[in-house]
Amino acid sequence: MVTTGLLRRVADAVERRDLSLIAPLFASDVSLYGSLSEKPVVGKDVVVSVFQMVATICTDIEYLDELSGPHGTVLFTRGLVGGERYEAFQLLRMNDQGLIFELHDSLRPLSALTAFEHAVTNYLRQTRRPRGASER
Repeated sequence: MVTTGLLRRVADAVERRDLSLIAPLFASDVSLYGSLSEKPVVGKDVVVSVFQMVATICTDIEYLDELSGPHGTVLFTRGLVGGERYEAFQLLRMNDQGLIFELHDSLRPLSALTAFEHAVTNYLRQTRRPRGASER
């Protein structure tokens, strides 16, 4: 089952920087396979936080095209990260309820992927609490 209008729903959430709009699209056990890690990120809350990070570190994000088939939907995007222009493809696979259960993301060119890696590292350094820090 492929969800129609997926491109518009994802683009609206990212453009508004309102990721509460994207959370309902994901299954609770969604897996995100990204360009920087061999292991997937698993779970709706964690995947939504990755989208929040991307919406923070990337600018000029444009969702350009959506291609749908019997096994899922591919979104084509471009934007800017760390001063580098990128193109990205996201393969979204849906379950029987129409929720995204698997997401594969690929970013190019290498210069943009390198800039993305640096931006992710800096974002994580700035947003993570030091070990042993208590919640207040």
